[in-house]
Amino acid sequence: ATSDGSSDESPEANEDATPTTPSTTSATRKAESHYQYALKGIVAHVGAIDRGHYYSFIRNPDGEAAGGVWQEFNDRNVLPFSPEAIPLECFGGKEEYVNSNGSPVVRARENNAYLLVYERISTA
Repeated sequence: ATSDGSSDESPEANEDATPTTPSTTSATRKAESHYQYALKGIVAHVGAIDRGHYYSFIRNPDGEAAGGVWQEFNDRNVLPFSPEAIPLECFGGKEEYVNSNGSPVVRARENNAYLLVYERISTA
C-alpha cells in the first residue's frame, strides 16, 4: 500500500479479483409481466418554488369492478377524482381564460405532479 492508503498494484496484477458489481451478461431477466406497474398515487403541487400547496390523488384498489376508484385528498377534503383529469391537474402547461374585462388571457398552469407512486401488477 502507498502512503495515502491506496493499493500500489496495477489493475493487471489483480486480474483474479471478484468483481464488486454483478455482470449484466450473467443477470437473469425475469418475465415481462414482472416489470408491469400501475399508477397508484400522485402527490401534486400548485404554486411556485417558494410558495404553494401539496395535495394528492390516490387510487383505492376496491370498487369500479376492482379497477380502482380515484380520490383527491386535499387538506380535510376527500373527493371523488376522475383519472381523465390527471393531465389537467399534474402536467403544468398553459391555460386560457377570460378575465373580468372580457379579454382572453393565457397564463402558466402552476399544477404539477411532484411524486408518482407505482405498484407492481400481480402476476399470480
